[in-house]
Amino acid sequence: LRMYYYKGAIYRNRHDEESAMAAFVKGLDEGKLSNDNLTRARMLFAQGIIYRSIFDFESHNKCMREAANLFKLGGKESSWFNSHRRLFYGYFAQSDSVNAFKELKYIESIVDTAQNLNWLNEYYEILVTYRSDYERDSVANTILEYTYKVPHRNVEWLSVAAAYCSIKDYKSAYDAVEM
Repeated sequence: LRMYYYKGAIYRNRHDEESAMAAFVKGLDEGKLSNDNLTRARMLFAQGIIYRSIFDFESHNKCMREAANLFKLGGKESSWFNSHRRLFYGYFAQSDSVNAFKELKYIESIVDTAQNLNWLNEYYEILVTYRSDYERDSVANTILEYTYKVPHRNVEWLSVAAAYCSIKDYKSAYDAVEM
């Protein structure tokens, strides 16, 4: 199983997505009986990225959902969170507001219990992305909440500026860049 994963990774590094996908598919097929959940998760995650690059969001989302489950079984919390983050963006790219919102709420529950500052930053980026399209009026409140909850030195000020730009508050965007 690992041989196919590394073979696929080498192909991806060479920008040969077709050969990478072939290696991942063959590895997942031949490794069905393997109990190496982390390698399976990594392969599914990599497949999902390839699917997203060719705009096959259904397959992307399926891979990310399966990868997240396997990463959780393997105790790889950061990869588990990252799979959910990518799953949100897959739904968002499909304009699937219902599933994007469900994933947003799930990510919010993860962040509330994890006490991980990086995840908190990423959650607010996801929240602003969602609200920029679906709840434009609440973006400013989200930014204020974010800058209140996250220590000043850890705030992603360029993301804050981008959020202000999304609601056409260019003065606040400029002020955020100046921080």
